[in-house]
Amino acid sequence: MRLFRRLAPALALLFVLAAAGWGGVWFLAARTVERGIHDWADAQRAQGIDVRFASLRMEGFPFAVRAVAADGTIATRSIQWQGAKLVAEAAVFTPSDIAVTLPGTQRLTIVNGAVTTLEAPSGHGRVLLGPDGQVMDAAMTFTDVTAAPATPHSAPVRVRSLLLTMTQPGRPPADYQETGLTMAVTADGITLPPEAAALGPAMERAEAMVRVQGRPPTPEPASLSAWSSGGGTVELDRLAVNWGPVKLAVNGTVALDRELQPQAAMTMEVRGAQQALTAVSAMLKPKEVNLARTVLAMLSRPAADGEPVVTAPLTIQSRALYVGPMKVAAMPEVVW
Repeated sequence: MRLFRRLAPALALLFVLAAAGWGGVWFLAARTVERGIHDWADAQRAQGIDVRFASLRMEGFPFAVRAVAADGTIATRSIQWQGAKLVAEAAVFTPSDIAVTLPGTQRLTIVNGAVTTLEAPSGHGRVLLGPDGQVMDAAMTFTDVTAAPATPHSAPVRVRSLLLTMTQPGRPPADYQETGLTMAVTADGITLPPEAAALGPAMERAEAMVRVQGRPPTPEPASLSAWSSGGGTVELDRLAVNWGPVKLAVNGTVALDRELQPQAAMTMEVRGAQQALTAVSAMLKPKEVNLARTVLAMLSRPAADGEPVVTAPLTIQSRALYVGPMKVAAMPEVVW
């Protein structure tokens, strides 16, 4: 006991010094993160991307560094995200592994001739940073998403779960043969409005995966033009839709023309094409139905399991979509 009484003041002083030292470490880490966020926002503004938040505060002492941004906005001329709050948190000793939470309403507005708005009550995910602070991997999940098209009197599309992922290499690509960015989106449990439910009111899954070749451009005309003229393309590794009797899969290459409009050379495979035609035949003229049945019969081949599969080239050029030589739809102008 006498020894403890003698050592107690020294132990207390040691504890105070350790606490003060740890507080200094945490404060330095928090200031570094805060400065990094402001530097990132300034870099985006320099490239024409509007980044704003009403407030930014640092929390989490003593074991975590937590950045809380309120009323955030990230916007280009064609895309705008607005969130009530964004919370990014990492342990002091693993600052590159960040947990992201998006409490409150999140809204994404896409302006492309018309306006489409996606809303979710919240979201969460993780972000992994590289040694230089660049995002290397990111994944975000949203539930109960509502997509409201601009078409008057159109009912919204509802999505039970939406997963977004992004991966970048550790170093910038040396040329346009190397991938600079990989992105994927998976939507499960899609409920369609009655006017768009020809194949059933529910789409089980829709997913897409793309690779941006070369250093990814910003969504601004000058950057996109330089990327495209240099040889930049987007490789569509997979676009798949499971909707009632139909299973659609598309892959190919997408580029931009001189007017920065999409042009593409792809291959399409469809299972359940005849059932789909039967479902929409009431919307077509008898001659159109007969012609479509003839074309489908010509394009169909049995798969390994014996089910007929329609395989056809799918192209986009001059703002039109073609299946083989047949023009099937006009493409809306993309406004950057």
